[in-house]
Amino acid sequence: MQLRNARSKEEFISRIQSFAATVPPGTWIIGGDWDHQNWGGELPSKDWIDSVTPHHPVWINRLDGHMNLANSKAMEAARITKSTVEVAGGTIVRNAAGEPTGIFKDNAKSLVDRVVPPPTPEMLDRALDAAMKYVAERGITSVDHMGDWSDLAVFERAANTGRLSTRIYAAVPLASWERLERIVLERGRGNDWLAIGALKGFVDGSLGSHTAAFLEPFTDAPKDSGLLVNTPEDLYRWTAGATKAGLQVAVHAIGDRAIRLLLNIFERVEREQHPADPRFRIEHAQHIAPSDIPRFAGAFRVYRRPSGHDPAYAWSARPLRTLFAYEVYVTYLRTGRPGGRGALLARTGGPAPP
Repeated sequence: MQLRNARSKEEFISRIQSFAATVPPGTWIIGGDWDHQNWGGELPSKDWIDSVTPHHPVWINRLDGHMNLANSKAMEAARITKSTVEVAGGTIVRNAAGEPTGIFKDNAKSLVDRVVPPPTPEMLDRALDAAMKYVAERGITSVDHMGDWSDLAVFERAANTGRLSTRIYAAVPLASWERLERIVLERGRGNDWLAIGALKGFVDGSLGSHTAAFLEPFTDAPKDSGLLVNTPEDLYRWTAGATKAGLQVAVHAIGDRAIRLLLNIFERVEREQHPADPRFRIEHAQHIAPSDIPRFAGAFRVYRRPSGHDPAYAWSARPLRTLFAYEVYVTYLRTGRPGGRGALLARTGGPAPP
C-alpha cells in the first residue's frame, strides 16, 4: 500500500483501514513509504492501527527504508514482547513501560522481516514491469539498483525472457562479496542490459529515523547520536576482500561520524592494496565534518547522492554540513571528475567529458 503523501494521523489510519478491507484476512499489509514529518513528527505506533487491522498483520516502512511500523498482529507472528532483547545496530522503540510501540529501526527490523511471507515471482515480475514503465515515462533508461540477490533473480528472469526495457547495474549486499566474486568468475559481469559487479553496504541509518551516526548528539535528542549498522571491522574486511576481487564497493554513510569511518576504511584499503581503479562510492555523504572535506579529493573515491531523494531531507538538520556535501557533489558533476558523468561514462566505456 502507499502512504507517502498521507498528511495527518487520521489520513494515515484511514488509508490502512481502507486497504485492509480490500484484501483477505491474514494477508500481510506491506509497503507504505510513510513519512511522520508530514504530520508534525510524531512517530506512529501499533495503537494507531490495531483497531482497524484486527485480522491483518501490518509491516509498513518509512520512506527511507530505515524504520518500520508493525501492528500487534505482526508482532505476535514474530513473537515480540516486552522481554525481546535489543538488536545490535538497531532499535526497538518502547513506551515508558518498556513495551514495544511497533516501531523498529534498522537492524531491529530483522525481528519481523524473518516472518513476513516472500512475495510470489508473479508479484515481483509485476512490480518490475511497473517500475520500468514509471522510469521510462520520465525519460530514464538506465539505473543503478541497490538491492539483494532476490532482486537480481527478478532482473535475470526478465532479461532471459527479453522483458527488460531499462538497463540495470545491480548491486548485491557487501557482506556477500565472495558469492559475487564466484559468479563474476564463472559468467562475467553481464551485458549492456543487466550488469553486475557492484556491492552495497551500510555504515549507519538515516537522518529521518534518527539512526544516522553523528559525532555530536541530535539537537532534539541530546542523548542520541545515531548508530552503526555494521561494525568497522566487518566493513573493512568486506571492503578489502571485495576490492582485491576487483568488485566495486558502494557504502551508505549519512552522518559525519559514519562518513569519517568510511573514509578511514577506503584510505586504508588504498594504502594496503594500491588498487588501479576501485571507484569506491559513498552513497549520500550527506553531512560531512568540515575537516573531512579535503579528503573527498582522493582520485579513487566517488561520491553520490541519489537524485530520487527528497531535497527537504538535506535541510532538516545541520544545514551547513549538508551544504558542504551538496557543493562537493555539484563540483564533481560539473567537472566530470569521479562522481559525475565522468564516472558513469568510464564504467560504460564511453568518453569522459572535457
